Amino acid sequence: MADDEAVDPRRSRPVQVRWVDLYYPPGRAPKIGRISIDGVVWASVEWSEQRQAWCIEDAEGACLAHRAHIRGQEASKKAALALAKAMIADGRMPSPEQAEALRLAEIAERRAKLDKQPSVIRRRQEREERHKREEEHSKQRSDANWEERNQVPLWESLAEAFDFSDPDLWKSNSFGSLRPRLVIWMRHVVAKLQGELDYALKPPRRSLTDAGKAWHKQAIEEREAKLARAREILGWLEGDQVQSQAAE
Repeated sequence: MADDEAVDPRRSRPVQVRWVDLYYPPGRAPKIGRISIDGVVWASVEWSEQRQAWCIEDAEGACLAHRAHIRGQEASKKAALALAKAMIADGRMPSPEQAEALRLAEIAERRAKLDKQPSVIRRRQEREERHKREEEHSKQRSDANWEERNQVPLWESLAEAFDFSDPDLWKSNSFGSLRPRLVIWMRHVVAKLQGELDYALKPPRRSLTDAGKAWHKQAIEEREAKLARAREILGWLEGDQVQSQAAE
């Protein structure tokens, strides 16, 4: 034990013993005694069925689960308590801080050994490769979304390339089979554009500058024009305007 621990003034203070029965049926005598100084646990004594003895643990002892934290043993409870108190007083029992440092060092050592196992190395490499692939795919999605947002919407391009108001267009088997799908798509487009317009129509902030107000007004006009165009195309696809033109 280090000199500074041997002369720790806490070791000379009175100790308190509290018996607990964490895992024992009601009516049986508790078999774990917590030894504390000023409310801080320094050691425990616990009955071990396997050893048929009272074991003495430091502050990090956990129901005999960690052999490194067992500091001694006695045949009787009284002798175990006496030995634990003596070990605290003379410095053989590590302080709570030392016991915690030892536990953390044990954990670090176990992790270091585990990290060197082939199976762990393989899983780590697989995890790193998977993470790298996910990052690449995420960048590809981001680049593709950015490129798509900067292009003319596909529904507008199709409307420019084909005259949806022409009844003869839908006589083709290819276009005829595609039409129901285009209707669903354009309904979605119209609903989305309507939502964007509703959001744009919200009153602007009072602090908005004249330039900001002008931009806001322009944004509303652009959304209204795009929504009107989308509704026009949806009407053609649904057949309303096609039928009216045919009737004329």
